[in-house]
Amino acid sequence: MKPLFAWLIAGAALFGLGSNALAQAPGAQIGDPAQVAISLIAAARVAAPGETMALAFVQEIAPNWHIYWTNPGASGEPTQMTFEAPAGFVLSAPDWPTPTTIPLGPLVNYGYSGEVVYPLTLTIPPDAPPGPFTIGVKARWLVCEEICIPEEGEAQLLLAVGETPVPDPTNAARIAAGQDLIPVPSPFDSVISADGAGLLAIRDPALAGSLAAGDVNDAYFFADDPLAVDPNAPQAVRRGPDGLSIALTAGYGGPLGDKPLTGVLALQERDSAGWRWRGYRLTASPGDVGEGVTDAALAPASTAPPATSGLGQSLAFAFVGGILLNLMPCVFPVLFMKAQALLRSAAGAQAHARREGLFYGAGVVASFAALGGALWAIRAGGAEIGWGFQLQSAPIVAAFAVLFFLIGLNFLGVFDIGASAQNLGSSLSLQSGGSGAFFTGVLAVAAAAPCTAPFMATALGYALAAPALQAGLVFVALGLGMAAPFVGLSFWPALTRALPRPGPWMERAKQIMAFPLFATAVFMIWTLAQETNADGIGITASLIVLAGLGAFLLNLARSTLVRGVGLAIMAAALGLAALVPERHGAVAGTEISTTPTDGVVWETWSPAAVAQARAAGVPVFVNFTAAWCLPCQVNDRTTFSSSAVRAAFAESGVRAFKADWTRRDAQIATALAELGRAGVPTYPLYPADGGAPAFLPQILTPAMLIQAVSNNPR
Repeated sequence: MKPLFAWLIAGAALFGLGSNALAQAPGAQIGDPAQVAISLIAAARVAAPGETMALAFVQEIAPNWHIYWTNPGASGEPTQMTFEAPAGFVLSAPDWPTPTTIPLGPLVNYGYSGEVVYPLTLTIPPDAPPGPFTIGVKARWLVCEEICIPEEGEAQLLLAVGETPVPDPTNAARIAAGQDLIPVPSPFDSVISADGAGLLAIRDPALAGSLAAGDVNDAYFFADDPLAVDPNAPQAVRRGPDGLSIALTAGYGGPLGDKPLTGVLALQERDSAGWRWRGYRLTASPGDVGEGVTDAALAPASTAPPATSGLGQSLAFAFVGGILLNLMPCVFPVLFMKAQALLRSAAGAQAHARREGLFYGAGVVASFAALGGALWAIRAGGAEIGWGFQLQSAPIVAAFAVLFFLIGLNFLGVFDIGASAQNLGSSLSLQSGGSGAFFTGVLAVAAAAPCTAPFMATALGYALAAPALQAGLVFVALGLGMAAPFVGLSFWPALTRALPRPGPWMERAKQIMAFPLFATAVFMIWTLAQETNADGIGITASLIVLAGLGAFLLNLARSTLVRGVGLAIMAAALGLAALVPERHGAVAGTEISTTPTDGVVWETWSPAAVAQARAAGVPVFVNFTAAWCLPCQVNDRTTFSSSAVRAAFAESGVRAFKADWTRRDAQIATALAELGRAGVPTYPLYPADGGAPAFLPQILTPAMLIQAVSNNPR
């Protein structure tokens, strides 16, 4: 005879006592994510021992927001679920519904909106005693609209084991509706062309009949492997007497057709209820596509909106940001070079001035295009990097230190390079004529790369997520903007005539400008100390001495041979910077600051730490910075060192985190990309109510920061 207590529990469930808790478990979600509510539902309230019952994990998404499929497409993260059940109870893996495409400008994501039901099954052990039991789930997901918010939550479902099952018709209907959206095994013969053309052929007599009758009018293929198929490329669908074909574009995982391709084929089908999308899970084997599936277009390609959507604004922001980049401190060491070239041109023919302007502009645009191409290609290879990535390399920083030291020596008159030595890039920038103007543009971009001017952040965030063509256009627009003032002056005689007349003062001014260049070299060495070890600093100091020796020989000797040796030594000093070792590991200064200071006390940054602070309902400020970023260092030593700023942070309850990007860090790169930014400084201030962050200016004053945090009290 069963224990009386067990019978009482089962009886209460049978007759509906506490039926709300057993059916819907209101309030079972732990926590209150802002945009997505989660729950567990079951097709029955009571199940018999040995029975298999239908369950589902449900996400209810706020209007206009979306979450992601297992392959999120161009960006995003899929929901992660961890289920808990009593010992002996067996839960199946949840089934994922057929996703939809979610276009965002030139990008296409894969995911869901509205209510999402993930069906799964629960098998009760044959020897399970009667009585209640709990099924639980812990889930994490990324929910996006114009911004993306990582959320997490827990839910529990109270059920019971009893002799007689008690169904829950309402939730059984919800689960059945969700099951209807799960991809079914494909009945089709599927082939992916083995020649690398990316043509997916779907053959089936019934499908061919539906196509002929007009009962299928569109198709889309969702690959399981995020790297297999480019989600942003159009998928042109064609049909024939044997079935249909979809033209796919290979992703970063290599050519299509060298191995089986798995995924979900979504067909827009017509039935008695009207048009609907139905998913078929298939595996396409490499082979010959043949004929009968490519005769005519089925429908317009299932793809994102035209790639120019959002491109115009990004190009405008890039152009304006390029203009403002001329005012950033990073560019200061080469401003005098531009001024010298312009003054020389002003003294000569207007045609010469225009030629210098065009060559300078060509150097700037070509450098931006090359830098953008390298950045896009490296990211396409899977590396998480962003704007200023080249200064995350210790050898490149060391080379810059040597280069600025050499240019400073040239400004002081220690050496001069004639037209016969035009192959040294840094010296070319100091020459007159087309080559000098072109390489002045190259050097300007090299010096400007660590800076992010206003308007640039949005444009770069777009470029780093866009296809190659659109990304290239944004970087070209940046170059055109940076070159525009100098090129405009060279083509506007009235402004050129307003410049000071050339004279002896130019040589004295040139010598004075050598010292900011030396200061820049010192700044590069200080940056290098964050990226290398003591040996690296010693190697760099030795290379600077070696470069000085080359400059001395170049100035001292009249012999062509000795001057050539001097040039070779200078070039070697630049090249040998490759010997400077990288230092891996955490960057000093990212740990929590416990030493009392007058300025802001920074906590260790991590996505989890920021999410936890935001969940606590307090304002959060993040300082995305780097040692090689001059505006970052100016803000660190002025605004963030202010006692008034520290007091304002304390009064408003602001949690402050520092994310140091001096060396490459994939987490920081990803966080910046999720914010729509690509470089530093970036200063998001998250409000206490969990809303979207406000972005503070890159050149930040204490008054600006105090006002911002005062408007966001806890």
